[in-house]
This record gives sequence, C-alpha cells and structure tokens, in this order.
Amino acid sequence: EVYLFQYPVHEIFVAAGDLSMGAFTMRNAAGTHNTNSCGFVVFFLTLWLVSGLYSARVERHLVNWLRGDGPRGHDRRDGPARSGAEEPRPK
Repeated sequence: EVYLFQYPVHEIFVAAGDLSMGAFTMRNAAGTHNTNSCGFVVFFLTLWLVSGLYSARVERHLVNWLRGDGPRGHDRRDGPARSGAEEPRPK
C-alpha cells in the first residue's frame, strides 16, 4: 500500500507547498530539489499513516467482499449458489 500511495501523497505535499507560497515545501531554498528533511519526515509519516489506515479500514473489507463473490454474498468455497426455491436432497 505504501507504494500505491507514494505518488498521490507526494503530489498533495507539493501542492500544499505551492499553495502556501513555500511555507510548507519539501524543496530546498533554491527550489530545485526535494531536500527539506523536516518536510520529508512529515511526508514519510503521513504516507505510512495513510497506507496503514487504508489497509486496516478499506482493503480488508474489500478483500472479504470480493472473496464473498461481491454483492451476491455467495462464498465460492461453498460450491455453486443455490436459490431458495430448490428442495433439499433427501438423506
């Protein structure tokens, strides 16, 4: 998840630096490289926080939903889906 969110979170930080006229920027004084260590630490912690929250709050539920065959709620491991109108087999 960290890899997936690296670019979007970085772009948010770059945009925040641009919108704040350089008050919150990750670039050096010359504006050529992203070498601001304080900005990087905040970026790094934010990236891991966003990734952890996504993993715990979204991805786990999404994987369970997809393994449950989506909106139908049928679990593929239980065999083919049965409609409610079918009669049970005699023993």
